Parts: sequence; C-alpha cells; structure tokens
Amino acid sequence: MVANNAKKSEADIGHEHVVHSRQTQHSKELINAFKPIKYFLTIIGQMPFVIKPKKDGTYSFKFYKCSGQALIYLFMFIVSSTLYLAVTLGIISFILDAVFNYIRPTHTVIVRDKDDGTTDTLLWERYLIRHEMVSMIVVWSWLTVACAGSLYIVTNSKYYVHYMNYFNRVVQIMDMDMTPGVSAYLFFNNVLSLVVAGLLTVGFVAGILFDSNAVTNTAAVISNFIFRLYNIEIEDHIEYKIWFEIMGYCIMIYALFASRANVIQFLFFSQLLKNGSKIWNERLRKVLTHEKIESKDEQDQFNQRLEARLIYKDHLLIVQLYQMTENVFGTILFAYYSLTIISVVMELYQLAALQGFGSAENEKFLGDETDDKVQKAQLYELRLGISSTVDPTQESEILASAGIALLLLCQNVYFCYITTVDAAKAYEYVRN
Repeated sequence: MVANNAKKSEADIGHEHVVHSRQTQHSKELINAFKPIKYFLTIIGQMPFVIKPKKDGTYSFKFYKCSGQALIYLFMFIVSSTLYLAVTLGIISFILDAVFNYIRPTHTVIVRDKDDGTTDTLLWERYLIRHEMVSMIVVWSWLTVACAGSLYIVTNSKYYVHYMNYFNRVVQIMDMDMTPGVSAYLFFNNVLSLVVAGLLTVGFVAGILFDSNAVTNTAAVISNFIFRLYNIEIEDHIEYKIWFEIMGYCIMIYALFASRANVIQFLFFSQLLKNGSKIWNERLRKVLTHEKIESKDEQDQFNQRLEARLIYKDHLLIVQLYQMTENVFGTILFAYYSLTIISVVMELYQLAALQGFGSAENEKFLGDETDDKVQKAQLYELRLGISSTVDPTQESEILASAGIALLLLCQNVYFCYITTVDAAKAYEYVRN
C-alpha cells in the first residue's frame, strides 16, 4: 500500500513537472512571437515596457517610470505630440486664414488655362495644398492615430501591462501554444509597411535629385504648416528648402510606422485569440464525442485539460481575454477606422479628380497680368488633363501624383481589410 502510494506520488510529481515545463515553454513561445513587435516598437521609440524573466522560468511585462525605454517613449511622445499639434494648428490657421491676420503668405505663382488662355495669380501655399491635399490628410490621419495610441499608453499603462501579463498567464493555465504562424504573420505585415516606406523614400529622393514631385511637395506642405504659425513661408527661404522637405519627409515616415504601432499589437493578440479558440474548440469536440486519446498523443496540446469543468473554466478565460482586448484597443481602433475611412474617400476623390489639378513652377512675383513684373515672367499653364498637348514634364507629374495616391489607397485599404477580417475570424472561432 505504501509502495503504491509512493509510486503514485512519484508519478504525480513527474506529471506536474512535465505540465510545468510545458507551461513555461508556452510563456517563452508567447514572448518569442512578440519579439518582432518588440523590435519594431523599440526602433520607433514606442516600447515603454520591459520584458523580465521570472524565477519559475516564465516572463512578465514591467513598466518602470524611470527606465530607459520609458524615458525614450516619453521623449518621443512629447516630440510627436508637439509636431502633431503644430501641424494641426497649421491646418486650422490655413482654413481660418481670415481669422489669423498675423499670418500673411506672400509667395505667388501665375497659372494660365490652356483652353481659354485666361490667367490667374495664386498663392504658392494654396496652389501646392490644392495639389497635395489628399496626401497631407493621409499623413495627418497617421499622426492622429499615432498620438491617440501613445496617449492611451501613457494614461493606461498599468492596465495595458496587466492585460499582457494576464494573457501570458492564461496560456500557461490553459496549457496552450497560441503562437503558430503568428511570427510569420507579423513579419509579413512589417515588410509591407517597409515596402510602402521604401516607395515613399524612392519618390522623395527622386524629387530631390531631379524635380519636385508628389512626395517632396507633401513633405514641403507638412513643414510649411508647422512654420506658418511663425509667419514663415518655406518657399521664401529657398536655401533651406531641402531641409524643410527632409523634415516633412521624416514626419511622414515616422507617422506611417507610429500609426501601425498599436494596430499591429491588436492584430498580434487577435491572431493569438483565433489560435486559442481553435484549440479550445477542438478540445470541446473531443470531450463531447468522448474521443479516445492514444498514449503517444498525450502531450499534444489538443489533448490537454479534457474535462468538462476545465473546458468550462477555459471558455470563461478566453471570453475574458476577448473583453479585455476590446477594452484595451477599442479607442485606438475607433480612431483608426474613422480616419482610414476619411483617407480612403479622399484618395478615391483625388484619383477621380486628378485631371483637374493645375501645374506651375515656383517664382516670386505678385500682381496681375498687366504688371511689368508679371509680363517679364513666364506664364504657367493650368493642366486640365493628360493629352497630346500636355508636355512630358506635366504628364509625368500627373502620373507621379496618381501613383502616390494609388499607393496610399492600396496601403490603407489592405491594412483596414486585414485588421477587420482577422478580428472577425477570431470572434467567429469563439462563437463556434
């Protein structure tokens, strides 16, 4: 009897050791799957949390207010928020130009209608914004989503850390590896963001080396919105123009990646929930059908916790994770979807209306067509569409603008689509 109890105790201890080792491995697998996001967030200064190993071999997320990562995050938050407010105030001051009387743009261009030959004098600022309005709105929407996400982390850091640690604890309790395919999924999404950034970079460099295009013009508009608050028109400082454009370009690229910071985390946890729900559904099926488990398959994660009471407890844990995910990412997703819809509508509008946009070179002259200064200057034609009468420079500029609009449209539509579909798939599995 004593011998049997000793053997039983040894067997129980051995089983508990195996289970603990498996649970520890699940925690490590979750952290390893999170590493692509960790590196991505660290590079753009959006990773305020520290991942610490625990004594039992598992890992946990910590938020230390005075840690290097938290200080870098706070610095980037202050810088990005300041730039966002500056751009937003610049846009507001441009819209309410009559109210902000101290801001007086003076740089102008002359355009001529190709059809009837009439000319018009336009402010350089209004002319360029007319061309790049949609691209500018897209970049502003990126900045808005990025600042909304950063503000949420700053104000709700404790709950955010609690959510990630609770998720890590749940995979151990449920004895599940929810990470298959997640790392490859994240890598693919990060590569797509890099491709978009790479194409924007190529367009920017081409605009700097050869001639202004949609990317450099958008960068110039963003910088101009910031400096117009100080009544500085960047076109009046031609010697520093390239630096203004580089500044605007850096804001564009940062906004692109920062806007993805919280959304990519939502996709990460959505993938985990989808995988976890699939495993739980399979376990439930085996319990309901009383499927016999072969000894060789006892370590399979689909064959763990096959008891009705444990299945019920695991179901409650998964449902709680869904609710916590909604609480954590709900506000961020609302901002993301609202601004993405606006951006997509504007991009479609730009593609449809591109043929009505004008083209002009930048020169400093004021007045109307009868002034001596204007008579000596070149009159610039208003481009009304690509045709045989449009010179190759104008035609290439139209195609460049169309290409940028199409790139931004595809990027927004694709990421919005996968965000929606992946979240829907996760909920579909938990309902089933």
